[in-house]
Amino acid sequence: MKSILPALIMLLIPPVILSGCNDDAKINRSKIDSKKENSNVNCDDFWDVCNPDNSIKINLLKNELARNKNLSAENTKLLNAIIKELQEVRSMENIPLTFEYPLFPIHRLKKDQLGVLGYSASKDENGQWEDFYKEDQLLKKDFGYQSIDSTGVLVSFPKVYNQLFLNSKPSVYWYSFKKKAQSNLTQLCYMGDDCLSYFQYNLGLNSNEEKENIVFGSPFSLDLEYATKPDVDKKFKKQFTQNCADCPSNYKDQKIFAQLKGSNLFFTQADSWPINDKLKAPSRSMVLLTKEGQLITIWNSELDLIGCGCF
Repeated sequence: MKSILPALIMLLIPPVILSGCNDDAKINRSKIDSKKENSNVNCDDFWDVCNPDNSIKINLLKNELARNKNLSAENTKLLNAIIKELQEVRSMENIPLTFEYPLFPIHRLKKDQLGVLGYSASKDENGQWEDFYKEDQLLKKDFGYQSIDSTGVLVSFPKVYNQLFLNSKPSVYWYSFKKKAQSNLTQLCYMGDDCLSYFQYNLGLNSNEEKENIVFGSPFSLDLEYATKPDVDKKFKKQFTQNCADCPSNYKDQKIFAQLKGSNLFFTQADSWPINDKLKAPSRSMVLLTKEGQLITIWNSELDLIGCGCF
């Protein structure tokens, strides 16, 4: 099977979890405020707010937990889980399944295709490049998976799924623009192509839930306040700096749709609904609004629909 280029850019755990700010951990965001809106901003300034170092993220999240005493138990568990993942040293032996991470993206790529997505990323293990994803390790035991070579078709692997979850089927919490619900994961699938490859867990939804604009999922039953913030959304465009990444990004198109209750953390999406037919890199994020008026990304997942990694 050909090597798989990551189509789903998970700026989460362990690769990247971005984190909020506080008075004790400045990350040069004052430099951005001091720039004129139309001036050329250094890319380092953009990445300082888009992707701080792990040590900074950990401190910022710990301070956020200490400052907000009204967080529910589940919301507190989420932030502690993100901190733990930032501190974790992952190897091929201890990587979680996609839906076991604190946050994970859910996409509807076709009218009848909605699911939890994960990607196959390569990692250097003792001089050998290995696909660094739990699902990849499991599916490699199936001859059907080994024979997939740029088919461009979503293939289900019921045998692997049933063996993996022999006694009980996993369930996750999912979040749409207006509600939270819990559903079982019903299938494990893989879509392999030269420039767009991913794993997908199908969601067991009823007819009404199928109509929901579902954005992300979590193992935790989070307490959210659903609301839009158009004035805050404008900050994404102000903070964005062109030509700071090799591949297209829809960072500036993010829109807030919910707030983590008891905190300054917001969930965002950049997509066109019900099916994305406009954006090259639809995304889901969790961001923190600082006292300085900056939006610091806590978690981000971008889906590369144009196969930029192939170019």
